[in-house]
Amino acid sequence: MIIGEKFNPWKMFVGSFIPNVLMQSKEVTATEKLCWARLAQYAGKEGKCFPAQEELAKKLGISEAQVKRIIKSLVKKGFLTKERPTGQERLSHRTTLYQFIWHPLFECQNDTCGGSVDDTLQGVMDDTSRGSAGDTCNTKRIITKRINEDNNMSSNHIAVKLTKLLFDLIIENNPGGRLANLTDGQREKRLISWSGEIDKLIKIDNQDPGKIERVIRFCQRDGFWRGNILSGQKLRRQFDTLFMQLERNGKHIDKGQKNSDLVKLAEDTGKYKGLSREAE
Repeated sequence: MIIGEKFNPWKMFVGSFIPNVLMQSKEVTATEKLCWARLAQYAGKEGKCFPAQEELAKKLGISEAQVKRIIKSLVKKGFLTKERPTGQERLSHRTTLYQFIWHPLFECQNDTCGGSVDDTLQGVMDDTSRGSAGDTCNTKRIITKRINEDNNMSSNHIAVKLTKLLFDLIIENNPGGRLANLTDGQREKRLISWSGEIDKLIKIDNQDPGKIERVIRFCQRDGFWRGNILSGQKLRRQFDTLFMQLERNGKHIDKGQKNSDLVKLAEDTGKYKGLSREAE
């Protein structure tokens, strides 16, 4: 190959791969995308890796300080976990172990989704901004569309439903508050962030979706907590405390909620049985 000559790059190089949905996302910065891709290349079939930050900075062509900020941001946004080696692990590696988290963004696996957010989340965003009864039905249709395609309910879909529940109840309690006056872009970013935290409650913290629904309804009924639990992050951070107080007060989901969308979807798919039990 001659320098300056035109060529076809198809299958000519070894390198890092960035999924289209991640590439198109406005939630993730360009350097964060590159870092995620390089970590994925390190991880390979194992799905985990432990490169030194000095080495990662060299491979990305940036400083170690930038790498630290990027890793911190990817962890906060729910794309990665990082663990320091302990005990026997230190015999095989002395650097931080990185593993990947399935993010709601990845539920959209093709270019038609628009990239910045999963169709489901976009539908929630649009319908919430309008707020009519007809729009609520449309929200249900949009949210369940991808679920019904394969008759399967992943924790990500449940997280989206729970996020919508928390978002709606907060606005209902404070219709003139900051959340009700967010721009479309701000609302989109907020919903993605919250659903990521609630998905962590299910996947990482091993909390039952029905239990999460009970806690959401409780904290938004309680005179004290509804003024304090105003985000998915705060819900996760205070979850154990909220549940203990819920149990202590003996407050459960109203019987009228037995036919909630979450319960119906859970019963239809036969998964997350705990959700329908908790609501009864």
